Amino acid sequence: MNEINVNLRIEKGLAEVVEVPMPHATGDGFVVVEQAFAGICTEQKTYAKGYYESHEDPLHMGHEGCGTIVEVGPGVSGLHEGDRVIVHIGWACGHCWVCRNGLTSTNCENLRVGPDMESHNGAPPGSGGAGFNRYRLAPAINVQKIPDSLDFRYARAANCLLGSTYSIVRDFDVGPQTSAMVAGVGFIGHAAIANLKHRGATVIALGRNPDRLEIAKRLGVDAVVNPDDPDWLDQVKELTPEGRGVNIAYECSGHPDYQRKALDSLARFGQLILMGYQLETGWTLDLNVHDDILVPARRIAGMEDLMFRHRSELLELLQDPAMQARLDIMIAGDAPLEDGAGVFEQILTRKHGKFFFRFDQIAAA
Repeated sequence: MNEINVNLRIEKGLAEVVEVPMPHATGDGFVVVEQAFAGICTEQKTYAKGYYESHEDPLHMGHEGCGTIVEVGPGVSGLHEGDRVIVHIGWACGHCWVCRNGLTSTNCENLRVGPDMESHNGAPPGSGGAGFNRYRLAPAINVQKIPDSLDFRYARAANCLLGSTYSIVRDFDVGPQTSAMVAGVGFIGHAAIANLKHRGATVIALGRNPDRLEIAKRLGVDAVVNPDDPDWLDQVKELTPEGRGVNIAYECSGHPDYQRKALDSLARFGQLILMGYQLETGWTLDLNVHDDILVPARRIAGMEDLMFRHRSELLELLQDPAMQARLDIMIAGDAPLEDGAGVFEQILTRKHGKFFFRFDQIAAA
């Protein structure tokens, strides 16, 4: 195995590839994966504003990926060198209430992140605990084998694209009887649309961005409503049975204006699902509990990860030709890690769907 690893170091106005030491799976329960693709989620925020989430720093950016196992550590069973895999997000403990019940890795009560993975394996900081490493440390509990027939181009959608929206659609009784809204049409909104249409729902897209709305239309949304129209709510109600409003609304922007409108669009006994990433600390949703929740009997939930117990179902969906056609629409493209700054600049134009970094040595299935 190559003894030189690379990482994408990201700071405000800077995205540079740096050489780092090769990680090794010396800690119990770990493998090393040579990545084919690493998805870009919200890392452009660091490049644009210098903002880091609590688990991030310049050498620990990115969390999505898929590739090939090149090293298997002690205490790992069922995984072998050469296995093609999806790396799911984070390091779940496997024994807390969340993990025991097959729920989500990122909501694990003892969740650990990249620096913890490096420490556990005696690896130097930045050498393998992040998604933007070519060689990546991965806990076996969050590694899923994929068949040779599944191209990495589609397997890569298992994290913050199709995967992050799968469970929250699947577990809310969505079907042909469902009238749904997707508020905010970035790549998470697109993925929510794809999962809703897969289950036969009628979907209204609430959005302003013409480029991203065009992607939503190609994914099959049944109607588009501009939230700036004075009669936007009337338009929504006219599109729903008996003019009651939607059964379920997925808010995918994180902005309080969209959150408010998604809530207002709900029928009585409707459900608001909050999925949007909130960058600004001043973004808050004002609620009148009596008028907004109790009288219309609405419910609010939030989640942004795939459940353990749904991983096998998602794997089947990733192999479905109809969903692969949708993924071809949602995915804007990929680029080598060296083009990090250019890709971030493209994302910041807000004209595209989902981007990925690729590692050319193993990008082909």
